[in-house]
Amino acid sequence: MMIKNEVLEKAKICVTGLIDNNLKVIITESCTAGLMSFVISCIPGASKVLSCSFVVYSNYAKSKILGINMDMIDKYGAVSPEVSLLMATCALKASEADISISITGFAGPSNNICEKVGLVYIGYAISELESEYKKCYFQNMNRYEIQMSSVDFALDFLLYKIRQLK
Repeated sequence: MMIKNEVLEKAKICVTGLIDNNLKVIITESCTAGLMSFVISCIPGASKVLSCSFVVYSNYAKSKILGINMDMIDKYGAVSPEVSLLMATCALKASEADISISITGFAGPSNNICEKVGLVYIGYAISELESEYKKCYFQNMNRYEIQMSSVDFALDFLLYKIRQLK
């Protein structure tokens, strides 16, 4: 599977924007399993801006690595606005980064009718008090397309936030 040139170009613009603004990013991923971090790392200069990345695929990892209370995961679900924000803020606290991005969602396929395949939340934080999320719903896509679309959207969101911080 190849990464589209448009996605790599967006990653390059994000890396350049982070470098120009002397910012570092931390990325915490669930359903994309490190894909966004990989895409960023493909860009020369990424080592100047990518502070750290976490892949917290399981609820246990979200709790153990990030310190998210299991009661919160049980209450809201791992794929929820609340958990996407907790992923972003908890990761930020554990790093030297200025910006945190998180991705959680259902990439599918699934036999569980409660899971909405294609539902993804992108979390963002620059502090515990300043965080935001975006809800995406990618329909009629396979697993890889959902993952790549999530990364593409997260890069757009990151770029938007970098430009706001100028």
